[in-house]
Amino acid sequence: VAAAVVLTADIVGGVARSLRPAPPPPAPVAQFSIPAPDNGDITILAISPDGTRVILGARGVGLYLRTIGDVDAHLIPGLPPGTASYSVFSPDGESLVFYSSADGTLKRIPVAGGQPVTIAQGIRQPTGISWGEGGIVFGQDAAGVFRIAPNGGKPELLASVAAGETVYGPQVLPGGKSLMFTVAAANSRNNDVDRWDAAHIVVQSLISGERRTIINGGADARYLPTGHVIYAVAGTMFAVAVDPDTQAVRSGPVAVVSGVRRTAEGAAYLSVSNDGVLLFVPGPTVRIWDAARVPTVTRRNAISAPLALPPGSYRRPRVSPDGKRLAVGIEEGTDSDVWIYDLSGNSALRRLTFGGHNRSPVWSPDGLWLAFQSDRDGTPSLYVQNADGGGSVERLATAPQGSSQTPDSWSPDAHTLLFSEQEGATFTLMALSISEKSAVPFGGVRSLQPADAVFSPDGHWVAYASSQVGAGVTSADRGIFVQPFPSTGSTYQVPKTLFDFHPTWAPSGREIFYVATAARGELKAVSVQPKPSLTFGPPVSVAGVPQPGFLSGQPRGYDVLPDGGFISLLPADSTSNVAGGAARTEARIILNWFEEVKRLVPTK
Repeated sequence: VAAAVVLTADIVGGVARSLRPAPPPPAPVAQFSIPAPDNGDITILAISPDGTRVILGARGVGLYLRTIGDVDAHLIPGLPPGTASYSVFSPDGESLVFYSSADGTLKRIPVAGGQPVTIAQGIRQPTGISWGEGGIVFGQDAAGVFRIAPNGGKPELLASVAAGETVYGPQVLPGGKSLMFTVAAANSRNNDVDRWDAAHIVVQSLISGERRTIINGGADARYLPTGHVIYAVAGTMFAVAVDPDTQAVRSGPVAVVSGVRRTAEGAAYLSVSNDGVLLFVPGPTVRIWDAARVPTVTRRNAISAPLALPPGSYRRPRVSPDGKRLAVGIEEGTDSDVWIYDLSGNSALRRLTFGGHNRSPVWSPDGLWLAFQSDRDGTPSLYVQNADGGGSVERLATAPQGSSQTPDSWSPDAHTLLFSEQEGATFTLMALSISEKSAVPFGGVRSLQPADAVFSPDGHWVAYASSQVGAGVTSADRGIFVQPFPSTGSTYQVPKTLFDFHPTWAPSGREIFYVATAARGELKAVSVQPKPSLTFGPPVSVAGVPQPGFLSGQPRGYDVLPDGGFISLLPADSTSNVAGGAARTEARIILNWFEEVKRLVPTK
């Protein structure tokens, strides 16, 4: 009887199992592309936690919201163009937090749009932001990782780093007891992606403060609900399986997506939803404006003529006062030096500086000397050298420990050199007496961006860019300003388009040129009338001249020739950023991407 019962149970169980529907196969992995908003260059992207909505932003435009199933993206109302420079979704997907470079604040806004609410002031450009159940965490370079409540308050320091280190990409892990972030060597160069590829991904207990490294060699790590950590090396994202309780790595690294664009600050242009929708920007491993370029001469409403130079990583071109030579920085690999080129094309490019990293050349008014920044003796300080390469290099000033100095402009009488001194996130405009080799602050200019100051041709005025620091600062405190020289305390603001930078004077002294972020990096001009009091005309586009297209944190990528023409650094392919064009990118979306990750990197 017992045997019959067992046999009957087996038969019934087998029949039941045969009638039970088979588990559905994994959803197929699918990929498609969406264009950049307003045909721009994508610099901001985020996907909602549920994977249904995407935020895209480009230089000089607002934030655009697109639902996965929609054809078009829609501008989020309430944000002036170019306001946000970093954005992430709230855990419920109904709000955004973004960094406003206009006034150095973190703000929150509903996804549907509205009036932004300030939640933190006095914030430098974040080195990564994430928003979890425990609040908003963000990196602040060498200052460490901070957390703030979504409704605002005083930021709480969660993790600090040692001297000479910086952080990126903080994320509070599930359970709220641990923090994961990247630790890298502090940046001693303007553009150094390699330091992030040699960085360490660490996990720190928010209870004991104990910190341990889980990955050596990589940056911008993200924890996935599948029990994986992904991170970037060059243009590839790797994944490792981790223990969900201890965060111990349980597998070797496996490449899971290639060709992801990276920034010079270590970030990957990538965002992942909780249900496995991957959003990323394909492209080079550094920003588009770090790609190979060619110095090009353009005159208004005329055809651009590239110089007879190979494509390269050129920086800050500066034309000699007589218009016959070009001084330009070149950064290749670990080398950064100043080079000289005869604009007649009769001689080859000539290297001027040797030893250390040398950048940001500025001509003396007689064209015999070049001031530049160099770290050959330690901190990045001011040096001068004969432009023909003869004689020794002389130090003009020494930056305080932990600071750096960058030359901006030499006065027409050769007595004064304006320079920016950076300490942390603050730039102070300084005036150096050449004869006395002593420096004093100029005009009370303290800013969240380089001043990029320049003397007028007659030496009576100084134009500069500023995003002021301090309580109560608003977007009205950012733009192009002019002060008399010597400073009298009077300050005049150039009519603004929104966020403007990189000013310089026309040879006549009757125009100021500048780059307008609100117009996607377009070159603008305002007329200047110095008497009886300083007045400006309305901003106008400089017709037929290529857009410089460089952000405020980058050196000025153009200069003015004595005859009124321009030298700009244009992409080597000359297909974008030319005569009103703009770099164009796209974002790619991969649906059900977690299935691919689990296939490539099993967790069991």
